This record gives sequence, structure tokens and C-alpha cells, in this order.
Amino acid sequence: MEERGVEIVSRYPKPPVQFYKGLRREEAPAPPRPPTHGEHYSMFGSVYTTEDSLPSLEASQREVLYSESKPRTEELLRLNELLLMKFLEFLNELCGESTDRGYQPLADEIETVLINASLG
Repeated sequence: MEERGVEIVSRYPKPPVQFYKGLRREEAPAPPRPPTHGEHYSMFGSVYTTEDSLPSLEASQREVLYSESKPRTEELLRLNELLLMKFLEFLNELCGESTDRGYQPLADEIETVLINASLG
């Protein structure tokens, strides 16, 4: 019996050389170093910093809903209850069972409570 040689052929042709030239490890340029803490970098035409900090409530002109003198856990529980109450008011407004106050002021109040809970 004679064995025939089987030739393995790709279903798709190879892409043009310019598509993969420079992608081999020995041809690739070195990656840029990551920015250090506090350093500025540019991406898509905008300048960013590596310092992630949120503005204070006073700087963002938001109402402070918590007291610094009370324990943080108590204040977070109180803010959580306030958030649930505001959310129920929001749902009542959306269902049409409330006054004609509109839903946007209620959405703003919910946003204020959430920001206070995250920054407090």
C-alpha cells in the first residue's frame, strides 16, 4: 500500500505583510512606562492626572446631609433610610399618584443623598 502525502492548506490566505510587520516581539517598540502617582498624561487630546480625588461637598456646592459628630455607621444608616424614602417618593411621582412636583427635583434629591453617602 502506498501512502499519499496530505498537504495541509489554510482555508484563508495569509494577510499582506504590512498588516503584521512590526508585530513580532523582536520588532515591536518598547511600551511606554506607566505614569507615576501625581503625574499628568495625555490621552485622545485631553490631559489627565493619576490622582483620583473627588471634590468635597462644599466645593461642588452640594448640601451636606450628615453630621461629623455622630458615628459614621449611624449616619450611613440614616442616609440609607432617607434614600429609600426619596426613592419611594420618586416612584409615586412616576406612577402619577403624587402632586405635580415633577420627577426631576426628586431625582436631584436622590443624587444628593447618594453623593453624601459616598463622600461622607
